[in-house]
Amino acid sequence: MGLWVEILVLLIVELLFSTLPFPGEYSRQVEEKDALISQLSRGKQGFTQQIEELKRHLEEEVKVWNYPIIHNSLYPLNHL
Repeated sequence: MGLWVEILVLLIVELLFSTLPFPGEYSRQVEEKDALISQLSRGKQGFTQQIEELKRHLEEEVKVWNYPIIHNSLYPLNHL
């Protein structure tokens, strides 16, 4: 009976060590994920800034293109 207990203990120990990360492995994985999150956040900020710049540029373009239309449509009223 003692041999079976030893075998069972050895199997349990092997199972535990095969599923647990090596010392420091978990913290390394957390650091990698934190670095990835930081990189993605910086990328998101960059894209957000580009979108805001494009919106401002588009608003200016609309103003430039709409001004002659409004000006020309009011032109006959100015000469009455």
